[in-house]
Amino acid sequence: MAIPAYVYYSFFPFTGAIFALLLGITVCSKNIRSKLNKSFAFFCLTLAIWNFGVGMLFRPNLNTGMALFWVQFVHYGVIFIPAIYLHFVFIFLGKKSTEPIFVYFLSVIFAMLNAEGFLIKDVIRIGYAFWAQGSTIYFIMATSLAAVLVHAIRALYVAAPKASGIKRTQINYLILAISIALAGGIHDFIPIVFGYTKYPFSNVNVYPCGSVTIIIWASVTAYAIVKHRLLDIEFVVRKSVTYTIITFLLLIPCLGLVIAAQKFLFGHINRAFTFVIFLLFLVIAYAFPRLRPGTEAAVTKAFFRERYDYTRTLNRLSSAMISILDKKQLLKKLVETTATALKSENASIFLWDDETNLYRMEASWGLSKPSHKVGSPKTSFFMWLEKNKTYILKDTLESGASTNPKNFIANGFEFLIEHMNSMEADLSIPITFKNKLYGVLNLGRKKKKGFYTHEDIDLLTGLANQTAIALENARMYTDLQKSMESMQRADRLAALGTLAAGMAHEIRNPLVSIKTFLQLVPERHNDKEFMGEFHSLASSEADRISNLVGQLLSFARPAPAKLEEKYMTEIIDSLLPLIDNRARKKGITLKKMYSENLPSINVDADQMKQVFLNILLNALDATNSGGEITIATRYILREDGTAYVQIQISDTGEGISKEKLKKLFTPFFTTKAQGTGLGLAISHRIIEEHQGTISVESREDQGATFYINLPVAFMPPQITSSHPEKI
Repeated sequence: MAIPAYVYYSFFPFTGAIFALLLGITVCSKNIRSKLNKSFAFFCLTLAIWNFGVGMLFRPNLNTGMALFWVQFVHYGVIFIPAIYLHFVFIFLGKKSTEPIFVYFLSVIFAMLNAEGFLIKDVIRIGYAFWAQGSTIYFIMATSLAAVLVHAIRALYVAAPKASGIKRTQINYLILAISIALAGGIHDFIPIVFGYTKYPFSNVNVYPCGSVTIIIWASVTAYAIVKHRLLDIEFVVRKSVTYTIITFLLLIPCLGLVIAAQKFLFGHINRAFTFVIFLLFLVIAYAFPRLRPGTEAAVTKAFFRERYDYTRTLNRLSSAMISILDKKQLLKKLVETTATALKSENASIFLWDDETNLYRMEASWGLSKPSHKVGSPKTSFFMWLEKNKTYILKDTLESGASTNPKNFIANGFEFLIEHMNSMEADLSIPITFKNKLYGVLNLGRKKKKGFYTHEDIDLLTGLANQTAIALENARMYTDLQKSMESMQRADRLAALGTLAAGMAHEIRNPLVSIKTFLQLVPERHNDKEFMGEFHSLASSEADRISNLVGQLLSFARPAPAKLEEKYMTEIIDSLLPLIDNRARKKGITLKKMYSENLPSINVDADQMKQVFLNILLNALDATNSGGEITIATRYILREDGTAYVQIQISDTGEGISKEKLKKLFTPFFTTKAQGTGLGLAISHRIIEEHQGTISVESREDQGATFYINLPVAFMPPQITSSHPEKI
């Protein structure tokens, strides 16, 4: 039986409506908060309304009243197309203008006129469809809206030469797509304004080519989205194309079965029913992959609560591991959480040790007395994992031993079971990194005679891969810390050399005094007054030398890093004797301006000494004779309520140029002939580790000022009466 012509005619309008609607939903769902995506989705909705209404006009047995309703329905979509598209274009180009608001206002007026029947004066049936006859106002509306669309295309055309790279390509695709759609739309609406001419290939005066061009528009736009990242949506092209092909390969046979079933059961084919079933198939094919994850999670949560809980726990662990940079803490958390979540009796983890070339047990939980804490890479167990890079489940091996013992022994599986027994493991998951066996995660028997499912193993395999990445991050962080410590020691030694050279003179002076008195002792040892003065002077000079040497040694051999409450003024005052002699030799004045009642703060005192000493030594080098170095402290309160102690170190030296100022905290950048270029870089890192900030202001020949802001950890009672400076 031949399919009626109206079915063919309605195919393109309905297909265009479906394409536009699916494209809009997809784009909006990828980033529902984006104004650009939302405006594009509304544009697609108006196109879908237009095409769906046109398709409905091809239905047989449609009376004049319903035809008028669907014609007006079509125009509700058409009227808002230009306004929404202009809005979309302006958002895409980043233009701020009130033009879209004016066009929206105009569209609302035309929509109201459409509702009152002022746009369409009549509908007539020609061939298989009803067609509208426009009024004089319709001509004004069509002209105005066409002008808006042309204006939008012009805005894209003007912006294209100024854009660069992928943006220009995106604009070109938008121009191409909307030009095709506009051509079809003009073709459809000119006859409504000026009347119809006989279409040579059917009984319909003019076929609605706009429905065909909308399909082309959707295809071009979809291609631009996939190929050129239009609307910032990144699609996996291979998966999208594959899914679409599979969907249609399944839908077409299903549709054939529906048609055949109707013919067999009822003796005839209902085309409307067939079309509805086809639409339902499309909706299900589109909605199923999006609804499945949420539905599956809800069912698992409701009926398989235990599995849901441990899956959620392990997924959280997988995400949290990346931020754990301490290797021991990471491994401890891994074995404890995994064993607890899966209700395993025990867990252990073996990792490759580069120093011994062995696999060592790095962490365990719940083990009794494992006989293997170290494994050789030549052991069959590790060789098998290195080769196959897949899990070993002892239950599976034991099942193979009972069904085919000869094959079991021939493949060396017996040794695998023995080794797993020695490690108290029922499941061993390889941890691989860069295609090498990095380690093994072992889990013991499940409590209450449970067993490991394929879902468990898949989850643990993903966790093992994440563990490899987390361990590599921890290793790189440890290496970085070691490098930074080496740099810090190098900078400390450089500063120590500078201090030692300056202090040699400071120590020599009291030694000369003591030596002179010692030379006079044999002659004047009976002189009580002389001996009294000598004893007093020698003691004070010896104490002075001892204090200087002690301060130098405390800087050279700092205590292990630890945070403790300290007052910044005490730390600074302990450093000043180390630089006082050098400052006096250069004729530089050290000036202190300390605020009273400053709070103590949580710092590592030795690291703070290094920071202040670096800045003070740089200030001494930059300041000429007669200059001045000022050290000031104050309590400040930022606008967000955060309290800081600020240390300001200013000098009247040669200053720093703008070019050098940008590189000041870069490692190995120095302006000194003998400098390491590490001092300020390390100081910057130390301050950041204390959650503080360091900045500098300077102009050439006008000195430099460093500002160090350290957060307040403890505020003594008397600080409540002070008035902090606001910044």
